[in-house]
Amino acid sequence: MSFNSILFLSKNGFLSFTVPKSVADGCISENNLRVLCIINDEASLHCALKRAIDGNYIITLSAKTCKQLSLNEGSTINYSIHKDESMYQFDMPIEMSQALALDIEASEVFHALTKGNQRSLIYLVQQSKTIEKRIEKSLVIMERLKQGITSPREVLKK
Repeated sequence: MSFNSILFLSKNGFLSFTVPKSVADGCISENNLRVLCIINDEASLHCALKRAIDGNYIITLSAKTCKQLSLNEGSTINYSIHKDESMYQFDMPIEMSQALALDIEASEVFHALTKGNQRSLIYLVQQSKTIEKRIEKSLVIMERLKQGITSPREVLKK
C-alpha cells in the first residue's frame, strides 16, 4: 500500500516527511524502528523512523537521495514502507562482506557491535565510489576492529 506526503525542511536542515502512526505501526516493533522505504517507485532506502512529538513518525532523506529524485521542499512524494528484515538493515558492500568472511577475528568483533555501529561502519565503506577505495576502507576497518577500535568516528582516523 502506498501513501502520499509533502516534504518539509526539518530542524536539522534535511528534507523529511511525516509517516502517520497508523501506517508505521504495522512495520515497527518496540526496539526496531528501521524500515525499507520505497519513494516514487524509484528509490528503495533503508531508513529509521523517528518519533515526532505529535505521535506520528518522520523519515529524513539524505541530500543525495533528494538530488537523485529531484526533490525539493514542498514536493509531494508517493511512498510505501515495509519492515526491514535484512541482516544489517543496510546494504552491505560486497567488498566489506568478503573482508568479514576472510577475517574471522574482525568478523567476531564486528558482529558483537551494536546494530547502529555496524550500520555506521558499513556506511563508511559504502560511501566510497571506487572498488579500490571500498576494499581499502574494508581492510583498514578489519585491522582497527582487531585492535579494539570499534567507534565509527575513530576507526578511519590515521
